[in-house]
Amino acid sequence: MTGIGEARPIKAAALASAGCSALFLVAYSITNAIAATRGDLPVFFYEWERSIPVVPFLIVPYMSIDAFFVVAPFLCTSVGEVKIFAKRICTAILVAAAFFLAWPLRFAFERPQVDGVFGPVFELLHTFDQPHNLFPSLHIALVFILRWTYHRHVRGFWRVVMHTWFALVTVSTVLTLQHHVIDVVGGLVLALVVFYVFPTGLIGRRDSRVTRAPSTTLACWHGGAALATAALAWLVSAWTWTGFWLLVWSAFALSVVAVGYGWLGPRVFRKYGGYLSIPSRLLLAPYLVALWSTRIWFFRRAERPFAEVVPGVLYGRLPDAGLLLQLRERSVRAVLDLCAEHAEVRPLDMDYHFAPMMDLARPEPVVVEDAAQFLDRVVPKGPVYVHCALGYERSGLVVAHWLARSGRVDGLTEAAKVVAAARPEGVSAARLLRGLRSLNPTGKD
Repeated sequence: MTGIGEARPIKAAALASAGCSALFLVAYSITNAIAATRGDLPVFFYEWERSIPVVPFLIVPYMSIDAFFVVAPFLCTSVGEVKIFAKRICTAILVAAAFFLAWPLRFAFERPQVDGVFGPVFELLHTFDQPHNLFPSLHIALVFILRWTYHRHVRGFWRVVMHTWFALVTVSTVLTLQHHVIDVVGGLVLALVVFYVFPTGLIGRRDSRVTRAPSTTLACWHGGAALATAALAWLVSAWTWTGFWLLVWSAFALSVVAVGYGWLGPRVFRKYGGYLSIPSRLLLAPYLVALWSTRIWFFRRAERPFAEVVPGVLYGRLPDAGLLLQLRERSVRAVLDLCAEHAEVRPLDMDYHFAPMMDLARPEPVVVEDAAQFLDRVVPKGPVYVHCALGYERSGLVVAHWLARSGRVDGLTEAAKVVAAARPEGVSAARLLRGLRSLNPTGKD
């Protein structure tokens, strides 16, 4: 929000409005013109769509997006917000244009001939909008980007009106026969990708930075799995489009995780304040669901969900509602979360700190040290719970590092033994010691 006496960034907003509008007009016109020269283009729709009726009055919401598009940057209250808005819009336009060029389609049905008061509006639209720029629906992607901007700045009754109108804009893409259903889904996915890449300011500022690849080996494994899944998607496309898209979704999620292990680290999960962002949850859902399925199996097999290493310091698995109740009964006052890939259980009414680490990868020394400093601050105040996903390697390594660093045990070897003994069913002392030595190459064994 702007401060008292601080003016809105009118110049930046005007530049963004003009620039985004120009990019849209140029990209959309060029891709439509190129598609029109390619002869008989394929169609992609479901047979049941033939029964979808035309609702003529919805052409008004459909066309109104242009006005919302031009005005939106002027609602922004800072140059930073204008920049994020422009990045989202421009990325959506360019990605959609790339799809329009690589996979041009044509609308499968005859464009409606509408009489009455709305007839001229349909005619105006059809004079400049040829039925080719279909998948993904840029209209839908822009609607969701605009909707978020207006949601942030409109209050009360007018917010309800705004959301109702944007809902009409969304359904109008199908009910005015401008898009097929699969185009709408593609536009929604494009919007999610844009929000994922350019998150809202607070999440973007708090994302951890990495100085090296967490694990090139795991990056290769996940990348290989993504390629294999994509190949399988291509094979099944001859039999089922639903299976094809589910496999493409899975391949995309694996690719993102591979990028995390090979380059970006925990940032790929977009976790802040204990919770994964909505775009992250949806885009990475196949990977996250598979992860949860395996970990629930481990949770049920584990004899103990956590252990107390020294008085007041407990470490274990990701807490659920039942485990959180047990921790409260032990008067736990703080939680140290090392798990980048899972959200915390709600409500977590304790002193919370997030030190993100990738599963099975060597953590950043600065992140481990940050976690240790948090323990230094909270341990004197009361019991603290340190957890990763399964409650073995990441949490064990941090607790062992803190024990050795704080002088509570005599050296790295003793720290590894103490932590491993607390949960003998988990990581071994030898493995913990190797991790500690990589963090403390000059430390005392």
